[in-house]
Amino acid sequence: MVSAKKKLSAQKRLAAMQEFGRLLVRVVRDEALQMADEREVPARSAMAKRWGDLDDETIRSVAPDIVDQTLFTLMDALDNGHLHLLYVTEDGEKVDLCEDGFGELAGRYLEWRQSGPERFNAWT
Repeated sequence: MVSAKKKLSAQKRLAAMQEFGRLLVRVVRDEALQMADEREVPARSAMAKRWGDLDDETIRSVAPDIVDQTLFTLMDALDNGHLHLLYVTEDGEKVDLCEDGFGELAGRYLEWRQSGPERFNAWT
């Protein structure tokens, strides 16, 4: 198993998990949903071409489910030791998400996603 060099206190581990969660939602989830929302820009992406004929209601009901299920599955893989990932906090601390996530990353993701922009939370 991959291990961070030194053990963090419970308080620091929790803070690191919250930081990771905020970034995961902002940098990954919200960006993916933003791309789905901007699909009308001509030739912006292959996704825009594939989804171009879908109506807004369909996109708004399907996109969050796809993104959330993908990220939930990633967190579950970390929880179950199928993947190992070290996260480096803004303070430079290394956190082993498999060990320090206490097997709760998938469940915590469901909480973290509620912290995103209001317009994307309204989609779910």
